[in-house]
Amino acid sequence: QQTHLIISRLLVLPFRRLKFVSKIYYDKCDLKLVKDLRRKFGNDPVLVVGDWSAPNAKFQEPTRNKGLLRYLKKNGFSIYIINEYKTSTYCPACKYSEMESFKEITNPRPFQRERFPKVLCHGLLRCKNEACLANGKRRLFNRDTAAVLNFRFILTSLRDEGQRPLRFTRLTKRKNTEEGSSREKTRKIQ
Repeated sequence: QQTHLIISRLLVLPFRRLKFVSKIYYDKCDLKLVKDLRRKFGNDPVLVVGDWSAPNAKFQEPTRNKGLLRYLKKNGFSIYIINEYKTSTYCPACKYSEMESFKEITNPRPFQRERFPKVLCHGLLRCKNEACLANGKRRLFNRDTAAVLNFRFILTSLRDEGQRPLRFTRLTKRKNTEEGSSREKTRKIQ
């Protein structure tokens, strides 16, 4: 209601009014996110975020990375950025087996449906290990859920052993050694 009153009093060009309105609504959404996070996780939560970033791609919604993280940091959250290397490829249940895409779906891209009517769904994964069974079926994971569960495993390993698990560490091709230290793999936003 207050936003509507402020906007109606502005004597600016319509496109500037639209930009101003979108800024106000972004700020409201950010404030609501901060309040919801505080209500759900308490006053001193620690947020762990993956380090991926993607440019604006065709047909994809742009994501808010740096600006949102800065806003959360400004509001008193502890934020850690973790390297996402191989986090969605290993099974979080049996720890060492890789996962695979298996479900075929109708191609979501209408202009490519004639050439490729069926494609693999990359969001749903199952463990390749036959011993990793739940109720007689292989365990199924959403790709993002598997990555977050492996984030937790990486963080407990960093806390207990002081280093990142070897299977989540990027190795250089030349010497087959670790690239950088584990401190570089998980860093805190300053």
